Parts: sequence; structure tokens; C-alpha cells
Amino acid sequence: TLEGIPATNVLNYDETNITDNPGSKKLLFKRGVKYPEKVQNYSKGAISLMFSGSADGQLLGVYVIYKSKHLWANWCQGGPPNTRFARTVSGWMDEPSFEEWFLTIVLPWAKSREGNKVIIGDNLSAHISEGVIQQCADNNINFVFLPRNSTHLTQPLDVAFFRPLKVSLAQNTWSI
Repeated sequence: TLEGIPATNVLNYDETNITDNPGSKKLLFKRGVKYPEKVQNYSKGAISLMFSGSADGQLLGVYVIYKSKHLWANWCQGGPPNTRFARTVSGWMDEPSFEEWFLTIVLPWAKSREGNKVIIGDNLSAHISEGVIQQCADNNINFVFLPRNSTHLTQPLDVAFFRPLKVSLAQNTWSI
């Protein structure tokens, strides 16, 4: 229950995947061309992003995960303040990357607050590790896992943040 816990101590997290071609529906070609060629200015690359924000509106650093065997230095330049960069073979959050995200982004946030803290997110198995559970116990942090197959309705970041972001990305012109 969230009763008695201030909004500053409630954190929601979620991961999403952004591709460099989110569904372009437009083609540009010269009038009269009998067989237009599709020019693709994308690589079918994808990046996973872990966002987290408190119930009072504070966004924590973004955790960026590349699909790669190596994390190249030029991939880690720029980005919003406090952004962390990682890589996994699949490009998705796995248990070690979730633990690193928790230790480097969530734990400093939690330690800066008095009293009980609540973290709300999906119940992926990669989001549960012995190290994270121990840190939660040591720092008065409780997890609230959302029911399976319901996050498109119950996950605040999916409903209020990711959906509008992805709709906006899909409406942009990605290639000429």
C-alpha cells in the first residue's frame, strides 16, 4: 500500500525500445517514376531506454542500453544529464544491467530520502536479483510489481509517456 508514503518517495520505472525506423509510411520519389526504389536511411537498429520518475514529477537519469558486444566511447557522449550507458547482447535489460541501473540511479535517489520508499514496475524476471533485494531491505525500499500482461493499462510510464513519444516518433519524416 502507498498509504502514508509521500509522492517524493514513490518511483515508477519502465523500459522501452526505440528503433531508428518507427514505421515510416511515406515514400518520396520523382513524379513519373515507373518503379520507385525504396531508400532506407535506417539500420533496423534499436536502443532500450529505462526511464524512472517519482510521483511528484522528478525524472531520474535515463539508462541507455545498446545491442552490442562492446560499448564504444562515442556512444556515451551527450544525452540528458545523469544518463548512464550500457550494452547487452540482446539490447534488452538483463539481470546484471538491471542491478547496475538500480545501484547507480535508483539507490542514490532512495538514499537521499527519509522513510519508506516504493518502486513500481513490471515483474520481469530480470528485474529481480539477490543484490537488489538486499539493497531494498537495507534501504527501506518496497517493490510493487504490476500484474503480468497489464502494463499497457496499468504502467504509468507506458500510458502517459511512452505511447505519446512513440506516436510522435512515428509521425516524423525519417528518410528522404
